[in-house]
Amino acid sequence: MLKKGIVSVLFLMLFSFQVSAVDFNYCPITINDSSTLTADVTVTTSCVVLNNSNTFLDCNGKKISWNSAGGNGDTAVRAENVSNITIKNCILSDVNTGGAAVLGINLTNVSYSFVFNNTVHGNGTAHNYAISIGRNSNITSVENNTIRANGTGGNVYGINAENNQNNTITGNNIFVNGTSASGINDGIHLLATRNYNVTNNVIESGNEVDAQGIFLTSTNNSLIQNNTVNTTGNQSGNDGIVLIITSNNNTIRNNTVRTNGTSTDIAIAISASNNNKVFSNTLTSLSTVTGYGLQLNGGSVNTTVYNNTITITGTTSDGGATSDGISIVGADVGEFNIFENNTIIALGAGSYGINILGSSDNNFTNTILNNTAQWILNPSAGFNNFTNTTFRTGNGSIRFNGTLVFRGEHDINRSRLNISNNLAYVNTTNLTLLNTTAQINLTGLSFTTSTIRWDAGIDGQTLAECPAETCTLISYSGGNLVFDVTRFTTYTGPETPVSSSSNQGGGGGGAGGSSTSSTTSMTSQSLTTQGLRANQKVSFSVNDQQHTMTVKSVTATSVTVTVASVPQTVVLNKGDVREISLDDDLVPDFRITVLDLYRAKATFKLEKLLSPPKAQTPVSTNTPSIPTSKPAVAPANPVSALIPAVAPAPYTPPAQRDLMFPPAKKSSGMWLPVVLIIVLVIASFTMLKGRIKKTRH
Repeated sequence: MLKKGIVSVLFLMLFSFQVSAVDFNYCPITINDSSTLTADVTVTTSCVVLNNSNTFLDCNGKKISWNSAGGNGDTAVRAENVSNITIKNCILSDVNTGGAAVLGINLTNVSYSFVFNNTVHGNGTAHNYAISIGRNSNITSVENNTIRANGTGGNVYGINAENNQNNTITGNNIFVNGTSASGINDGIHLLATRNYNVTNNVIESGNEVDAQGIFLTSTNNSLIQNNTVNTTGNQSGNDGIVLIITSNNNTIRNNTVRTNGTSTDIAIAISASNNNKVFSNTLTSLSTVTGYGLQLNGGSVNTTVYNNTITITGTTSDGGATSDGISIVGADVGEFNIFENNTIIALGAGSYGINILGSSDNNFTNTILNNTAQWILNPSAGFNNFTNTTFRTGNGSIRFNGTLVFRGEHDINRSRLNISNNLAYVNTTNLTLLNTTAQINLTGLSFTTSTIRWDAGIDGQTLAECPAETCTLISYSGGNLVFDVTRFTTYTGPETPVSSSSNQGGGGGGAGGSSTSSTTSMTSQSLTTQGLRANQKVSFSVNDQQHTMTVKSVTATSVTVTVASVPQTVVLNKGDVREISLDDDLVPDFRITVLDLYRAKATFKLEKLLSPPKAQTPVSTNTPSIPTSKPAVAPANPVSALIPAVAPAPYTPPAQRDLMFPPAKKSSGMWLPVVLIIVLVIASFTMLKGRIKKTRH
């Protein structure tokens, strides 16, 4: 009986030690049970090690300030070789900017675990990651965390993951801001991973070289969905979402990507990666130099690009490289990429909607080139097909419903294909492939008849009524004249324009033409106007207050407008964007973009500015299939410019990223008291047994 009693006491002692929750208020500490932090703590090195599976760390909103000594390899919370753990409600702050490989939360060989509702602020020099999901850490979720990662050296990541699979990163707010000119700033960095769901994150990455929102290297079968990415690097490598080095079979869907750097910007860059899907994204590149909406590089094949809206504003002063909506840089081989239902707006001088260099067997269907400065550049050999392609400006559109087969070099620019006020023109001498059937839509007309006129080739100047075998009227309503043609020359509506030839010369100064006062009502959140002359107005309401914008004068290079009720007069050039406070409180309420200045008329995009958008509601993370029913794509706005055809600059992956992790640190452990108790109990039992034997003798 005595032996059984001692064994029972020992079992109860051990069992109670293992399962009881622990409250603590000091660091460093190794915890073996589910534990709660009860007070803010500060430590010179690392703080917490989770040593057992099936446990949690709940900081209960308390703050851990670690690495105050600025050493290398310090970690706020670390777990290794365990599973089913949870780290939640922690505020983790690296309080020293010194030290390399400093990590906020570091998981290595940890599975079936959950990291959520934490605030992590990382600092240090190089290789600093706010949250690190290390090798063999699988089936882990990182959710609803607020992450700020700063660093003065290379490689600063908000979330870093490598050599693992089946993980989820969702609902996080990530801000990365390294200050080294040789550094790499990634919001989310995935290396050699697979089956990831990266969804509903808000990412801002900026300041120096190589600012990327989401960066995938050798990552496969993953979903990048519903993320908002904003990058503001001030040198090269300022990219939104990047896939390189055999990152295959991934889906990039419903993301809003905005790059706004001062050098080369790429909203989505895919290099040497195959079978990826890119659809329903809003991609904006606002680089002041060179920008791309989507760039495929390094022989990427079988990419499906569907239902995206792409806007770029870059110029051409970066070594002569162009800024393009879609850029394909290949190796003169069949790459079989599919582009369908995409709308491209390229506002920068010399920007092309699509630029294909050294790539073949790509298919474009239902493409809308909306006010691109230049249209399509195909400067090298190869076979590329364009079906149902629309060229659009603020004055109308030309839609080629059939398939245009590009064989060899082609440069479709504004001097060769132009839609201006009551005029549609194609230079068929330079563009023989466009001398085919098409549908023309001329907008903003005010004529009472619907006569279609054309240049019959008499003298290059005289326009005559187009014969029925060449022109077929479809409709004339609301100032929109729609008709089909069987071949191309110059076409106009019933009244001959100022110049009926192919001259694209800018149209004089002053107000010119009619100056009849008229008012357009802006009833939606944004409005793209037709060409407005002097004295014409746009009325609109913001915050239940009525306002007007009046065109005062238009020249070949500028437009002067007055915005009231608080009167403000501004002079704008083509391409200028101006945000205005309507109530004099210094908070912008209204944005004016000058899209075109042509023949004494100015075309604007007007926008009522909204408050910042709310966080998106999480959606299903299952990888979708391309829908068979294709939604309509909204139109956008006009601009025109000319430059020589040049080739795009290929995407260059950043320098080799040598990921460093601190060595695992041995803890003193919590088992020493247990071992001592066991030794004492066994010794006592042995002594008692010896005394019993002596008594019997």
